[in-house]
Parts: sequence; C-alpha cells; structure tokens
Amino acid sequence: MKGANSVSNPFAKASMESTASFKSRAGEIGMSDDLISRLIDGGIDTFGKLAYICSVSPTSGDDGPLKEALNRMLTGGPSLTP
Repeated sequence: MKGANSVSNPFAKASMESTASFKSRAGEIGMSDDLISRLIDGGIDTFGKLAYICSVSPTSGDDGPLKEALNRMLTGGPSLTP
C-alpha cells in the first residue's frame, strides 16, 4: 500500500500541480518571498514544474526550458543568493 505522500495518491498529485501548495511549502522551507515570486514569474509555479524543468538524463533531452526560466528569473532584481 502506498503512503499519503506517494505520487500515485491523487492528493499528492494535486499538491504537485498546485501553485498554492508550492507557495505555502516553499515559504515553510525558508524560501524568501522574493525568490518564490521570481520562481513563479519564471514559470516555475508548482513542484511538478520544478522537478521536471530539466532533462531527466544528463546525456539527452533539452535543458532549454530551464535556461529560459533562469533567464526570466535573473533578469533585473537582486541576486537570488545572499
């Protein structure tokens, strides 16, 4: 039997695709409001998008979506690191 946090659990799947869950949990783990806003502005507004933004295999696939999101996040504004 799979646990409540299992990806096969419909509630876990919904949580991975929820912007509200992303914002809430990101704040709980210590991400600044600015970083959360910049991630969302960069198109990374769910845990599913964060988890799968780049290629699963380092020798194949396209990291273009990751590079585009980072470019949008890093254009203007303060540095993302302290």
